[in-house]
Amino acid sequence: MLVGKIEIKDELIIGDPCYDLDSLELGRIKDIVPGVYNCSIEYSKEKRVSMIEIKYEDILEKNSDLYTVENEFWITVDSGQVGFFDFTFYKNYSNNLNNKEGEIIYNEICSKTLSKEEYGINSKYFVSSSGYGDGEYDVCVTRNSDRKVIGILIKFIEKAGDDE
Repeated sequence: MLVGKIEIKDELIIGDPCYDLDSLELGRIKDIVPGVYNCSIEYSKEKRVSMIEIKYEDILEKNSDLYTVENEFWITVDSGQVGFFDFTFYKNYSNNLNNKEGEIIYNEICSKTLSKEEYGINSKYFVSSSGYGDGEYDVCVTRNSDRKVIGILIKFIEKAGDDE
């Protein structure tokens, strides 16, 4: 289900917003096509978030020109939530994690992932709760013919309805 759009200027951070920018638990994609990305979410039959995805809005490639790498890398979740973040936004947020400004942003993110919809979005990030919660999750990446990233998908629950 399409839930909105975010803008990525130059790099993308993927992971749990409880980590600072230097954390090894975050994913960082430097070779992403800059621009607007459509954000989607799916739920299991028990209403848990089973998948989140972003896709470049202006994909001009034929499907035969695209390729997906399953499990390109993994991220660690420690606060039950995951997000796709514009690098500059996350860098500023990370620099303020230990002060009032960072706390306000973190609380804003948490209030969105703890809401009935279990996700939140603004122009610089798309966050959601993470399926079963804490743990490690694989990140799947789709690239265009120039080998630039144009889509990222995280599956929290393999098949809809596959709850514990």
